[in-house]
Amino acid sequence: MSLQGSCFICSRENYWKYEMCDEKAGSWGNQGIELALSTWLCGRKVLVNHDTWYAHMFRTQGGDFSFPYHQGGRQVQNTKNYIKDKFWNMKHPLQKYPVSWLIEKFSPIPGWDDNKIKQLKEQESYLKINATNQQHN
Repeated sequence: MSLQGSCFICSRENYWKYEMCDEKAGSWGNQGIELALSTWLCGRKVLVNHDTWYAHMFRTQGGDFSFPYHQGGRQVQNTKNYIKDKFWNMKHPLQKYPVSWLIEKFSPIPGWDDNKIKQLKEQESYLKINATNQQHN
């Protein structure tokens, strides 16, 4: 359903076409979620190569092996909010499917019971109705 954001492959053409790493999202956090959502919800697939090995050393050591810039919690939260708004509110210009479609595709998902999926679909319907009304005005 998702992927590790620091290791992915796509063509240069698709990288730009599908806004794979939207710079408006900020400088850090949620890249794996953003990549997966922009892939699945635009009608494409996330594929996994099980015949490879990958390691990622996170910059938590301090000293000369830490982030080269200040990384505050507010920045991370802003990125989370931006990504959620972009995909939950169908703002990606090539998005074909709502988030509920992806959740149902991979169901069952911990934390997503029938009631939460129903609530999400109601929110999505509300957004769709409002978008249609705005187009007619």
